[in-house]
Amino acid sequence: MSLKGGTPEQVWSGKPASYDHVHIFGCDAFVHIRLELRSKLNEKSMKGIYMGYGDKDEMGYKIWLPQFKKVICSGDVVFIEANLLKNDGKPK
Repeated sequence: MSLKGGTPEQVWSGKPASYDHVHIFGCDAFVHIRLELRSKLNEKSMKGIYMGYGDKDEMGYKIWLPQFKKVICSGDVVFIEANLLKNDGKPK
């Protein structure tokens, strides 16, 4: 069967493919902190840097948290793709 210029997803489902889950590597990402891990007056999110997708065993996105110097995997993330770094590491 020929794709006739469409993507495999579009040919199979009859609907255009969605790319909403694709984000720019290195953009700012805010990870939600679950209620059990914070108190009432603490911040509800932590700022990190988007590093990629989780492994096949982990669902979600890999986020680098510089303040803790570790990578976490979370599905509850808000991406700010407008704030990207230049090559020298300073914001545009």
